[in-house]
Amino acid sequence: NRRVRSVGELLGNQFSLGLTRMSRTIRERLSLRDTEEVTPQDLVNARTVSTVISTFF
Repeated sequence: NRRVRSVGELLGNQFSLGLTRMSRTIRERLSLRDTEEVTPQDLVNARTVSTVISTFF
């Protein structure tokens, strides 16, 4: 049972992969730093998601 996957489905899968990688990175950074002094800018790096999407194209 083969089917053609739409561009939206493929892109959604890649976006999900990027978010999974980003969440793993955030968890690692939270474990390494003091949680009271951490800002969102210190934790979140959008480059991970943008890299995964750019490799799609």
